[in-house]
Amino acid sequence: MTKNRYISTSIWEDEYIGELQPSEKLLFIYLLTNTHTNIAGMYPITMRKIKFDTGLDNQTISKAFKGFQNNSKAFFINQKYVILPNFIKHQKLNNNIKVDILSIVNNLPICIKQFLNIGLKAFDVFDELCKALNYSNSNSNFNTNKEEEEWKNISVRI
Repeated sequence: MTKNRYISTSIWEDEYIGELQPSEKLLFIYLLTNTHTNIAGMYPITMRKIKFDTGLDNQTISKAFKGFQNNSKAFFINQKYVILPNFIKHQKLNNNIKVDILSIVNNLPICIKQFLNIGLKAFDVFDELCKALNYSNSNSNFNTNKEEEEWKNISVRI
């Protein structure tokens, strides 16, 4: 099934996008529109796939992700998952889309849930995500010892 992703032309007026290098702009647009993306902006993808599709090398991709991470725009968790914290904020949410997003979030690997629950709080993004979905963070069950250990092993590694 084909997925469509629409990007507003106002992206080129965005101050953050305007300050990116051309390779960073390419990577950022790619993260929004590649075939692995989903309505939640949280999806598995490999460095190999990113390199193949964009033609960018490891060093360029790593440097771009470090900048995205520093600005809370995109995270590449364990070189396996991309998280775009503001993706949901730019969607037209209806109840069906919220259900789809929550389904995606509920099916994420536990270490990614831990990052959402703990890691994004450090970037003041997770509360906005929960607010957009009318999702109560207090209902999350990410606090078992095993899950805490998995969280300690996670890295926002580029």
